[in-house]
Amino acid sequence: MENDPDIEWVRACQAGDADAFHPLVLRNQKRIYNLALRMLRDPAEAEDLTQEAFVAAFEQIGSFRGESAFSTWLYRIAVRRALNRIRDLGRRPLAHASTIDDPPDGAPSLDIADASPGPDVIHENRETRAVLERGLLALSADFRVVLVLREMQGLSYEEIAEMLGVEAGTVKSRLHRARFALAEQCRNMPGEGRNAVR
Repeated sequence: MENDPDIEWVRACQAGDADAFHPLVLRNQKRIYNLALRMLRDPAEAEDLTQEAFVAAFEQIGSFRGESAFSTWLYRIAVRRALNRIRDLGRRPLAHASTIDDPPDGAPSLDIADASPGPDVIHENRETRAVLERGLLALSADFRVVLVLREMQGLSYEEIAEMLGVEAGTVKSRLHRARFALAEQCRNMPGEGRNAVR
């Protein structure tokens, strides 16, 4: 892909210039970390996965053919590793996700429209975000990944399909079911939190 902003660095790296990989890391590390954090909800795990994804990309750079953007190829590596990590760890207990209410600095949060940011609205928005985050954690890895990639990373159906190795129609279907499952998870939460998502 000639319009890929990373392609010159990729080609230099493939030609044996190991230093050319550093700009690729700088340009893409925040997005990969944010993806990993949203998938794993643990800053330490997200850092580890980000590092592993870049190590794997460096080792496999020779196999990159430019059929997609480098960032898409890198996302694919990170997504695969995140899915494997989630499956290896099993469903994460909610108590482990100590950063649900207040995500770490630089982490993307679920945006909730706020036309009048008074204290009561801020509290309600924080509660809604916490409920959504807990619901997301309770989803299967397959549902969580499509929601993260589409709703939080803003990727197209086609990009997600390419990363997951499925058809775009499958992504749409999975996303529809994931949204329904998230709504159900949120509705079934005990206490005031269940009223936060209507």
